[in-house]
Amino acid sequence: MDIFEMVKSGDLPVPEGAKTLGFELISYSREAMEMKARFCAGESFLNPAGTIQGGFLCAMLDDVMGSALVFSLPVGQFAPTLELKAQFIRPAMIGSVEAI
Repeated sequence: MDIFEMVKSGDLPVPEGAKTLGFELISYSREAMEMKARFCAGESFLNPAGTIQGGFLCAMLDDVMGSALVFSLPVGQFAPTLELKAQFIRPAMIGSVEAI
């Protein structure tokens, strides 16, 4: 069983940080090196403008990118994020946020 299957089956618990972001694993393709996840953005994620604060969005992106990489590695191996840069096209609102 690979890491993706372990997370999907519940044999490997979702990390606490991902739980805080409302992480839900939707799909993963080893061939395409692509992962899809959904996050539940609540009111506690809002900035003064009433949209999701960019730091929470970056954390969501980091969770998806890191998980997609880890799913491709042997069990027990991890890779840290060395650098992350994001440019946003439009604001995100409370509710479901999907990342691929």
